[in-house]
Amino acid sequence: MAVVLIAREFLITSIRGLAESKGIDFRADWAGKIKMFIQSFTVGAVIMDLAFLSSVAWVHMVRDMAIWATVIVTVLSTTTYVIRARKVMVD
Repeated sequence: MAVVLIAREFLITSIRGLAESKGIDFRADWAGKIKMFIQSFTVGAVIMDLAFLSSVAWVHMVRDMAIWATVIVTVLSTTTYVIRARKVMVD
């Protein structure tokens, strides 16, 4: 899971750097903003789970669902950026 998140950040940062070096505007899109929101929520869920030491079952369940949602949204966000990069770089 961590590899997916880190790889996405390196990939998108590289794409953005390349596009902007060519003078192409490649700012964050809606998918990246949703990914950031879900990642931030997940960090809070993990901290909450650690604070309760997993003694509250629903907190543990919310943490797990948030982690998987983060991975899924990260992959989808990467896809939208790669498709956008292909369109921008080819033109």
